[in-house]
Amino acid sequence: MGLGAICTLSCLGLHTETALGATKIKFTYGPFGQSLTVQELKTFAETGKASSKLKFFMNAADQDPKVVRRFLTQDVKISLRLADRLLYLLPGEYALFQAGQIFQTPSQGANIQALRSGVIQSLSDDSQISLLEFLEKYPLAEMTIDGVKLARAADQIDRLVSRFAPSVESGAAIATELLESLVCDCESGAIRPKPSVTTPNPIPEPAPDSTPPD
Repeated sequence: MGLGAICTLSCLGLHTETALGATKIKFTYGPFGQSLTVQELKTFAETGKASSKLKFFMNAADQDPKVVRRFLTQDVKISLRLADRLLYLLPGEYALFQAGQIFQTPSQGANIQALRSGVIQSLSDDSQISLLEFLEKYPLAEMTIDGVKLARAADQIDRLVSRFAPSVESGAAIATELLESLVCDCESGAIRPKPSVTTPNPIPEPAPDSTPPD
């Protein structure tokens, strides 16, 4: 784990192996809102059985349960070292700021640090991340998720994942395109697809000696 990742966890008062994980999530979708637990989402992802609250919310938001279930568990592969590097660069910081418009802490404090920690923790064991794993590794107990903005992001990520093979290299390409689209969409604050007719070059991994040892 890079020094940047360790500093993030330290600033949040966490040990790298004892992340709390979100336990209560408030989803909003326009005028609708519902509080759910990560365990409810995990049970739905693993078994397809939705709680009454989750069923109501998916119906109110007009979301296909099969699509929701797939998005919860869809993995994107990217190396921990590359993510640690990206998320401390200015474009990565801005991407985290934009992601904070979707995933919010109750107080809006330390939002970027919490998001970065959730990503790093999710990647730390197998270099891949899913929405469900991110929620399980998120370092704070409560979170609010804007469902409208999440749906936009989910649509873009789904298209990007479909374009690239499931590998660490494709994760770098997906991260590159997401960062570019986030940085270019400053005014609206919405995550929109960036038109592209060619496959973007992945951000190269840093040289073996460029990251200080743990």
